[in-house]
Amino acid sequence: MRAHARLVLVFCLLVTSLSNAASEPRRVGNREYRFSAIAPTGTVTCMEGSGGHLHGFSIMLDPPKEGCQGSPPQPYIGLFGDYNAAEAKTPAHYLSHLCPLQHPSFPVPKKTSLVFPGHDSMACQSTDKNGWIDVFVVTMASKWPDAKDNPTEPDVPYMLYTAQLHTNPARRTRDLVTFRNVLATVVIADK
Repeated sequence: MRAHARLVLVFCLLVTSLSNAASEPRRVGNREYRFSAIAPTGTVTCMEGSGGHLHGFSIMLDPPKEGCQGSPPQPYIGLFGDYNAAEAKTPAHYLSHLCPLQHPSFPVPKKTSLVFPGHDSMACQSTDKNGWIDVFVVTMASKWPDAKDNPTEPDVPYMLYTAQLHTNPARRTRDLVTFRNVLATVVIADK
């Protein structure tokens, strides 16, 4: 009986997580950091946060069997926002923290489509020791709401935005197409 109960529980968890996969594209957003994007059909969206803030979300490219919590490493697209507490002045400065040693930061030519629409963007790629590939695209936007909050330089952007593709070599080409398509739908409210 115990084996049967475990099997039923596993089946219910699988059905529940698969039923969370979108049957059609849907816009997902973050009010605090003022951005949104369209998550493709067949994906699961997991909210991501730290320090009491929901910074963004991950679009799981394969519906996770364990739901959003505790799933093993798998391909995803992450979209995140944060305040520019480090006062990075340019996307290149911000990007250097994401890919410091693996590959140099490089500007993204417009033809690659690895850009946040309407915003200067930069990208880099890194590969970890297990072979996972991370492609990061970053941009900055908005002015500080109060000059007193940014005592150093008034032209330093207030918000940082990161798009991340986490994939493996076998899926890289296919997942880059999806990543470009999702990036093309990103809306950042600059005001």
